[in-house]
Amino acid sequence: MKSARVALLCLCLPVLTGGSAVAGEVSAEKRAVIEQLMDDTGALAIGQQLANVMIAQFARTIRQRNPNVPQYVIDAIPEEVNAVMTESLPMFKEMVIPLYDKYFTLEDLQGLRAFYGTPLGKKTIAVMPGLMQESLRMGIQFGESMVPRIDQRIRSRFKKEDIKT
Repeated sequence: MKSARVALLCLCLPVLTGGSAVAGEVSAEKRAVIEQLMDDTGALAIGQQLANVMIAQFARTIRQRNPNVPQYVIDAIPEEVNAVMTESLPMFKEMVIPLYDKYFTLEDLQGLRAFYGTPLGKKTIAVMPGLMQESLRMGIQFGESMVPRIDQRIRSRFKKEDIKT
């Protein structure tokens, strides 16, 4: 259970520590456009969808490590994660606004809003969460599939270099 919590923390930490600027530094006009863009694209909802993927992975890990864990424990995971996500969303939004400010000019943001208002932009908004979920799942599976090869190569290298493990 402890390792599953560490894994969840490792997945969340880069997201939660990404912004170093303060949201108050963003001009009111640019902040308003950023917030509109985030609403238009469902940016915060995408975070929730990614959390759902993490929840499923977390539940699988717990079940694999302890097959006898009661179902109510597994059922409690999404409830608690979703409660924390809901409580934390305003804070996360304040952390993300400076990132938009850092990487996009006001004109860029206005152009993005215009794009997301087009049919292709709307399609992008609609399909991107599923694309990201599938990509994340594939990435996890791909990474897990490489573990034996990596382990073998490290062991082989250490053996050649006479390093005891």
